[in-house]
Amino acid sequence: MGKIVGWKWKVVMDEKLDIAYRNGEKLMDKVVNDARSRVRVGKITRTGKWSDTTISFKPNTGRNKGKSVKFDAASWSGRFPGQLRDTIRRRTRRDKGNIRVMAGNRKVIYAEMVERGTVNMPKNPFLRPAFNSVKANAAKFIENGG
Repeated sequence: MGKIVGWKWKVVMDEKLDIAYRNGEKLMDKVVNDARSRVRVGKITRTGKWSDTTISFKPNTGRNKGKSVKFDAASWSGRFPGQLRDTIRRRTRRDKGNIRVMAGNRKVIYAEMVERGTVNMPKNPFLRPAFNSVKANAAKFIENGG
């Protein structure tokens, strides 16, 4: 068996990885658009303000088990139609090796409650169905593009 001379494997692999990331970003952009179309947009408008609160509890597990934990937090009380939909976005972290679709921010903390539901509110999933609609062909799409 002969030796391959002058083959720049790092350049070739970096190009392949770059193509895979670009295709993955295109795939996740489809998920973002689908998720945005699945979110219900209400009609409630509420003028907002920041309010400070102190959170304290005693964890049952972990490093601070049994110790009192206390910290200050700020929460936003405002709301306007389409606020949740507008926070749905794609985030690429090549250093971590992943591409994510995220919803919510500091002013829209209820994204997970809408997705999973609560005791008082039925679930209204929008991220999971959007991802499940492209999941079956994801590997082919990332490899070959769309």
